[in-house]
Amino acid sequence: MTNKPLFIPVILGTSRQGRQSEHVAKFIVEQVSHRSNVETELIDIRRSPLPLKMLEKLSKIRSLQH
Repeated sequence: MTNKPLFIPVILGTSRQGRQSEHVAKFIVEQVSHRSNVETELIDIRRSPLPLKMLEKLSKIRSLQH
């Protein structure tokens, strides 16, 4: 058995302007980072580049919803 720390990613899954989840996600990352047996990382899709085809599909889906 290894003593590798447990990895818990915190994923912000929305890129909307004014999102409230960012405050909560940062709080969770801060709290988890204090634990010696756990590693965490904030993954924010707003900062992750998406392929152009994916952006085109998202635009098409959004236009169909309105």
